[in-house]
Amino acid sequence: MTARRRRYIIEIALVALVIAAAVWRRAEYLDIGPFWVDEAESSINALTILQNGYPGDRYLGIPIYENTLVKGWPGNAEYEFKDSSYSDRGFATYHGWLPLYSIAASFALNGIAPDQAGHPPALRGVETLKRRSRIARLPSVLYGAIFLALCYVGGILVFGRDAGITALLVGCVHQTHIDLCIRARYYSATVALSTLALLAIWLMLTKGRWRDYLVGACAFIALFFTHLVTFAAAAGVLAVLAPVILWKQPGALRKLSVFALLLFITAVPWIWTTGFLSGLGSIPPARSLLSFPADLLRYPPARPIYFVFFGAFAALVAFLMASRSRLPQRIEAPLRQCLPAVALLSLWVVAGYLAFILLMPAASFFPERLDLSYWGPALLLAGVFCAAGARAILPRYSLAAAPAIAFLLLWVSGHPLRATPSPQTGSSWESLVKLTKQLDIDKLPSATRLYAAPNQHLILSFYSGLPFQSIAPIRKSFLDSYPGPVVYVESASFLPASGWLAPALLQQTAKGHEVTLTDKEATDLSRLLRTADYRTALNRDVLGSHCSLESLPSFSRGNLAKAQALQVQGADKTSLELPVFRGFNIQNGNPWTWRTVFFYRFVDPISRSGWNLNFAGRLRGSYADILTGAGWVIYRSPANIDQRKGSTHFRLLP
Repeated sequence: MTARRRRYIIEIALVALVIAAAVWRRAEYLDIGPFWVDEAESSINALTILQNGYPGDRYLGIPIYENTLVKGWPGNAEYEFKDSSYSDRGFATYHGWLPLYSIAASFALNGIAPDQAGHPPALRGVETLKRRSRIARLPSVLYGAIFLALCYVGGILVFGRDAGITALLVGCVHQTHIDLCIRARYYSATVALSTLALLAIWLMLTKGRWRDYLVGACAFIALFFTHLVTFAAAAGVLAVLAPVILWKQPGALRKLSVFALLLFITAVPWIWTTGFLSGLGSIPPARSLLSFPADLLRYPPARPIYFVFFGAFAALVAFLMASRSRLPQRIEAPLRQCLPAVALLSLWVVAGYLAFILLMPAASFFPERLDLSYWGPALLLAGVFCAAGARAILPRYSLAAAPAIAFLLLWVSGHPLRATPSPQTGSSWESLVKLTKQLDIDKLPSATRLYAAPNQHLILSFYSGLPFQSIAPIRKSFLDSYPGPVVYVESASFLPASGWLAPALLQQTAKGHEVTLTDKEATDLSRLLRTADYRTALNRDVLGSHCSLESLPSFSRGNLAKAQALQVQGADKTSLELPVFRGFNIQNGNPWTWRTVFFYRFVDPISRSGWNLNFAGRLRGSYADILTGAGWVIYRSPANIDQRKGSTHFRLLP
């Protein structure tokens, strides 16, 4: 065995070890917390695959709702709207099928079966909920491993080993990629397949072999069935480069024709069979709410420091072209070598960014999803930049210098380098179990309709096995006239039990006013104060009655005001700046205002707001359990409720 081959085997073994360590690190976080709504949606879609063989529009005997409401349902007494995520033939078409089938396969291999309508499962404990979540998230880790391998291989293909090793090492520890890999969604698959499609285009452009076109066709087909916006970006890049390919390669027309034919015979039958076109364009695109050209620069694809480096690189290239080799050779050589890769990777980043801005539906326009279409190519681009810089500075040691430069840039730009995911902000496992236990206490009658705030119904359905329906598409007339009991559940934010509203501090404040509070009285008062904002907003904005706080002890009002001020200072208003909320005054922290606008954005949300909310009547006179420690509220509206009663009867529980 030659020394060169020995070094190659050692390097491959080390790369495999690094990827294995990254996979293990991601697997540690698969049960970091319960699903958020989109993960529950994908997992329920996967369970319908196990039921039907395809992702369908019904689960637990009721329609699935997961999107902004725009399609009416004339003639249906209960539902005012259909969900635009599903075609008229009952197929899921809003999201790609490949990630859904991956989750379904994970469920099947690990013994997770769909719940059955009318046969709710036994109460599930924390470990059962964690296991269901880990199994659903596992495919994303596997797609993440594929992506990391593509980083290494792709970096070598487009520029060299230093670029490949840099992209691999950064991808292993980057918080963004770890986040993508621990979500039961299409994110990880999109990043992996977009990178594969990019590398296929590179091979088609530089090698032009039949196998390159066949690999490219497979990558594009997989991307089509994963994320259509990213597929559109890939198609745009290929369309721009097609004249170059045809000009450089004899016989390329025949190969591109076979490429297109394979894509056609795979995609068109699916489009026809599922009725995809029946829902195409039903959700208005985000561009209808954006203001151009200003909004083209509102969501930058990178941090400002990266634009500085890119600008410096562009200036160097311009100088190189103008000066005709006046730069030192060790600087000029890597610049010239990286230009083709930089051009292609930059083209993809621009295409991915524009595809998101111009094609993304308004309901899915979240800035944190913007880089899905180009994150993989952008990471390769960063690897190429760092490798080119390393070759110019330390050409003999670029394999070590390039990753060092990359990590230095990450540190300077404020990226966390702890190889951990973003902090979990949703509910906890214990809160879900506490909610299901509280629901189980009263043994709900068979005629009970179970509703939840959109899209929390998806989380509750997946974890509890109970048929929770979104309250949003239900007709107000149906809810008002339904003779049976109704249960409505929603998560809510309360003021923290620490700080100014801690029972011990309330006791001290009371003592200063010559009032003595027992431990129980202080705990009860803390719960009352923590939920005061929520109860006030409910009475004011939904029930149409004035909720005074006169029952609160006068000595406690100062504590409440200070806790409220801290809550306002720490509030995250980023989500309220989304295009879908433009033109509306959204009250931060008020769940009823933002939900109403988001889900009724295109069907006159004003007429469905406040006292005209479809479920407002059923909440009047209802009984509500506020689980202050778990962050849930359970409203119980008895059969034949008198909706003339203007208040809800609250019970504050731990």
